[in-house]
This record gives sequence, structure tokens and C-alpha cells, in this order.
Amino acid sequence: MEIHHEIITKSYTIRLRNIQRPPFKHWHQRTEFLLVHSGSCRVWIGKEEFQGKPGDVFVIHSGEIHTLSCEKDNLLYVCTFDPSILYSFQPDVQFLQSYIPARALEQIGLLEQVRGLFAEMLQEKQQEKSWHDVLIRCDIIRLYSLFVRHFPREVSVSKQSITKFLHFQQALSFIAEHFGEDIKLSDVAKIINYNPSYVSSLFVSYTGVNFKSYLDSFRINKAVELIKNTNATITDISAQCGYENIRTFNNTFKRVTQMTPTQMRDGQV
Repeated sequence: MEIHHEIITKSYTIRLRNIQRPPFKHWHQRTEFLLVHSGSCRVWIGKEEFQGKPGDVFVIHSGEIHTLSCEKDNLLYVCTFDPSILYSFQPDVQFLQSYIPARALEQIGLLEQVRGLFAEMLQEKQQEKSWHDVLIRCDIIRLYSLFVRHFPREVSVSKQSITKFLHFQQALSFIAEHFGEDIKLSDVAKIINYNPSYVSSLFVSYTGVNFKSYLDSFRINKAVELIKNTNATITDISAQCGYENIRTFNNTFKRVTQMTPTQMRDGQV
């Protein structure tokens, strides 16, 4: 339920990864290209779910909430980049389809070219020869150009939808920074400069639960990290995660995790 804000500081990244982690919802301010090299995976972008197979490409735009679940033998090319890389060539950056299947790339003769561009970017990054930075940026621009020519997103994203999601991002960032304090829906509404009912509708729309349920889930997930990775007392952890009343903390913890904080610390199921 918790949605992580992943901070990516590099202008671009390119990796070939075997992803083993449990699925978790997250977002970042980079655009992301995923190419399934081998194995299979399930990808969620916004409210859409896709099944990825070798050669399939996924496009995740800046700010889009996403997650993925992969088999043990999977390998994925993962390329993230600052959208500003594109601005000097195309100021009005267009949205692409979220899912570009391998069969569609093959039909127009682009499958091997796209695979080659990902492989070339990774090789350039690993070898770091002269001008590798420029060549990688050129490959990113070429990939985007090929995708926007053949796979533009048919339904344009309205300014209202973008504004609404930016408000939601502000709310998530506020919670991540202040979850240990006594924050309320009205506090978040004040930051966004909208009324509480609007903020409440944002959480239901994007997460499927109300503000209080999301906040409790976020706090308890932080508490779980502290229980597993520190020697702090349960009472101290309760206070650090925004619960002044230890009984409320224990009840909420059990409701979210199906065990008490003490049981989790002792390794009990």
C-alpha cells in the first residue's frame, strides 16, 4: 500500500538487472525504459497491469506510480533518464504507450535495433571510453524518437490530470518527511492549498484507501524497519513513528502486519 518516492540523482542510469525484490509501489522524477531481456515479469503502471516477455518494452513517465514482480531467472535492461535530455531537441515531449510488445516491434523491423541500443548503452557505460556519455544520451534520444514515431500514447494526458498527480506527489512527500509528527489530513490540505475532501479523494483515487489508512500503513512499515534493524525499544519506535499512545500503536501494528511488535522482534510467525 505504501508508495515510495525513489530519489534518482544521476542524469541517466543503464543496468542489466536480475530483480528479486518483493513488489513495491514507487515513483520517481525520471523517465524509465524497461526491456525484458529474458524470463518474464508482471508490470503495473498506474492502474494498468501487463505481462512482460522477452523483447517487450515498458515506458514509465516521470511521476507515474509503478511496480513489478519477476521470476527468479529474469533479466531486465533498466534505463532511467532525466526528461530534460530530450528538451533541447523536442521541447514538447510527448507521452508514449506504456507497453510496447516485442511482436509489435518485430512487425515494423525494430526489435533487433531496440535490443541493440539497450546493449550498446550498457556496454558504453561499463567500458567508459571517451565520449561514452554523449553516445548513451544519443541512444536514449534515438529510442525515444523511434517510440514516439511508432507508439505515441493515443489518449493525451490532460493538464488537469497532471496537476492532480502533482498534488498527490506533494502529499506523499509531506507524509514521508513528517510521518513521525502528529499530522492530520488538514495539515496535508494546507500544504497543497486545497480542502481536505479534495486531498482525501486523491488518496482514494491513487491508492484505493483513505488518508488515515495510508498514513497508518506508512508508519507501520517504518516501524517494521526499525524493529528489524535497530535495538530501540518498542515504546521509542512507537513515538518515532508518530504514535503517542503505545496501545494505539500495538493495535495498528497488529492490524497491518497480523502480529504484534514483540512477536516480530522475537521472530515469531
